[in-house]
Amino acid sequence: LKSHLRRLYPKAEAMGMLCAGGLRLDLPAREAAVRRGRAWRPVAGLSAREFDLLALLAGSPGHVFARRELLDRLRSDAAAEAVDKTVASLRRKLGKEGRRLQTRRGAGYVLAGAP
Repeated sequence: LKSHLRRLYPKAEAMGMLCAGGLRLDLPAREAAVRRGRAWRPVAGLSAREFDLLALLAGSPGHVFARRELLDRLRSDAAAEAVDKTVASLRRKLGKEGRRLQTRRGAGYVLAGAP
């Protein structure tokens, strides 16, 4: 039973792991997984920008990031609309967990609590 619980509920402080609700990021491997029932399913096809944006939002859940702030932190010289497109793509790829990526009108984006 203990081994199953460890597999289902990994410790957030594990080296290089970032957990935020039903979302788990392996930072060194640059891989993301979402909870589907009892198992973790990998998120396929994340671009570098998508992963970096997701890691930034998951690192500070509940914090609202302005588009310009996200671009500055990601060290990108792209247009601010690139953030909108990246968030839209992330929402699609994350499935149900994508609902947690919320737009705060006039403020920016936030990774909210459980969907």
